[in-house]
Amino acid sequence: MYQRLIARSVIISALFFVVVNAFAQDSLQKNFQNPPASAKPHTWWHWMNGNITREGITADLEAMAKVGIGGAQIFNVDQGVPAGKTPFMSPQWREAMVHAAKEAKRLRLELCLHNCAGWSSSGGPWIDPAHSMLMLTWTETPTVGGQKVAVALPEPAKREGFYKDICVLAVKQSAAETARIPDIRTKALFERGSGAIPAPGAGQATGGGVNPKQDIVVLSCAADGSFNWDAPAGTWTILRMGYTTTGAVCAPAPAAGRGLECDKLSREAMNLHWSKGIAPILSDMGPELAGKVLNNALIDSYEVGSQNWTPALREEFQKRRGYDLLPWLVTVTGRVVGNPE
Repeated sequence: MYQRLIARSVIISALFFVVVNAFAQDSLQKNFQNPPASAKPHTWWHWMNGNITREGITADLEAMAKVGIGGAQIFNVDQGVPAGKTPFMSPQWREAMVHAAKEAKRLRLELCLHNCAGWSSSGGPWIDPAHSMLMLTWTETPTVGGQKVAVALPEPAKREGFYKDICVLAVKQSAAETARIPDIRTKALFERGSGAIPAPGAGQATGGGVNPKQDIVVLSCAADGSFNWDAPAGTWTILRMGYTTTGAVCAPAPAAGRGLECDKLSREAMNLHWSKGIAPILSDMGPELAGKVLNNALIDSYEVGSQNWTPALREEFQKRRGYDLLPWLVTVTGRVVGNPE
């Protein structure tokens, strides 16, 4: 009796696995031939320099749906194509975006939009220099102390007509003035290096001693560069330090969408970019399309270089590291403060 029950259980289990396996195979075959939306690939969809029409949008999307593509990522690029009649972010372009979303909904497709014109990275004509990627810039003026110093400090190099002061740093000259940090342009994020790991000792200063921190004085100047200081005895180098834009622009963007890249270290700058570059499109589409058909934004490629300043950097540095960074800013000129480490 017991053996017969075991035999029946084995047979029933075997039949169950045969049925389940057959069902799974059948389901796999059906899903492979007719994939669910979640398994369908998406494609890049380049809108070339304003050469866009409602008819062309519909034809493209219908062709995508016909071959089993589940959605498209919209890029507005230039690439040397003659300008069309639908410039990026113009009223007719925004209408074309809404039309694309409505057609995608009809065809059960999803849409994505690159977050600015071009494919690198996040910017546009609405980004002013103050909200762009920023870099340190300075001038150096030698002076002799032991007297009242009154000079006009030259304004550092700037781009796009934009410059803001950070501080004036007086560095007492000594033998240490010949010491420099190797490869400082790369280490201070003015330019990209090879990416190789430095060899042991590669970070050591070369050419002499270091600048004692007490020999660095944080000062300021007037907006026109006027500088007055009762300088202690000695020979000093006066650094007027500030920042300007890196000048990086989004690319390869058509002229209507080309502009400065937003500050990557600033929430304020990113919010500005969103409010001008994405929010208007979502508003045009309304709740039936935004977040449902157009359901994601893309940052495709980062090719806009480095930045090494943002207006909130001093405050954030103080909060996170517990000390003021201003006396140490001279390191970006290659000078060593305190010790090489």
